[in-house]
Amino acid sequence: MRIANGFTLIELMIVVAIVATLTLVAVPMYTYSVRSSVRAEARGTMYELSQLQERYFTTNNAYLCFNSTGCTSTPAGWKNYSGSSYASRKYNIGVASRGTVSCSGDTITNSIANGYVITATPANGFSDPNCGVLTLDSCGTRTNSIGLPSDCWK
Repeated sequence: MRIANGFTLIELMIVVAIVATLTLVAVPMYTYSVRSSVRAEARGTMYELSQLQERYFTTNNAYLCFNSTGCTSTPAGWKNYSGSSYASRKYNIGVASRGTVSCSGDTITNSIANGYVITATPANGFSDPNCGVLTLDSCGTRTNSIGLPSDCWK
């Protein structure tokens, strides 16, 4: 009588196939989950900056432009990144003038006094192939450079 010690090659191959299948399902789902949570954190920072902009407008009768060409540096207490620290950021966030169209569709002077656009750009090695760059303006319009806004702003 022979006593079996160990696994047969077929048993080992079955285990390898199961592990490979689980990996093929788990890794993309994990990556999607991480990207989604990082995007949610960036959206939260953008909403916070929008609130700060409106508070600033009530006392200064203009919005504040920062981290864009021709703008000031980030004011104290305002974040220009998403994440717990600038070193570990996943998005760079800046505020610029909204452009020459108002929320009502009228043509206005292109000035930070009339409106702003908050832009979150993936940074620090992070990429978001589902949404790309996120924008939120003073009218509440939410857009992204890739994909559908309904997928990126939920």
